[in-house]
Amino acid sequence: SAVAVDPRSATARFNLGVVLKDRGDVDGARREWEAATTLIDPSSATDRFNLGVILKDRGDLDGAQREWQAATALDPADPRPLLQLGTLAATRGDLATAEGYYRSTVAADPATPLAWFNLGRIYERTERPEQALAAYRRFLAFDGLDGEYGAFVATAREREASLAPRGAPR
Repeated sequence: SAVAVDPRSATARFNLGVVLKDRGDVDGARREWEAATTLIDPSSATDRFNLGVILKDRGDLDGAQREWQAATALDPADPRPLLQLGTLAATRGDLATAEGYYRSTVAADPATPLAWFNLGRIYERTERPEQALAAYRRFLAFDGLDGEYGAFVATAREREASLAPRGAPR
């Protein structure tokens, strides 16, 4: 189906790139994302977040981090850049920083399932099983996770079973 896109909107070009990538057109996605980078409004938290995603796709993790930090400074209530910053910190092995970003994510929006799952992983890796169990249970309490988060659901259920005291209700 045809998609009408304002060629002067960084957000529209970014979103079209996402659609193209989801359809398997990686080259088309990258063309749209490249166009989006020329239209970025530095005072827009959404544009800065999207630029971070583009930079991450290019392998520029430091650039992505800078853009997500800028997006957070512009809109501290947006959980998306906080979640991405947490994931980046965890990938780099900085679990304390990752935990801080994930906690900030759920403070900004408690309805961010992946932040709860990631907190469970951090708590488990830092030997806090009770907190891990609570975070996994928060994650599993969300409705409709099986689609987008299917693989995470299986892992969270496995970890919940492993962490729950024997005979305790689940």
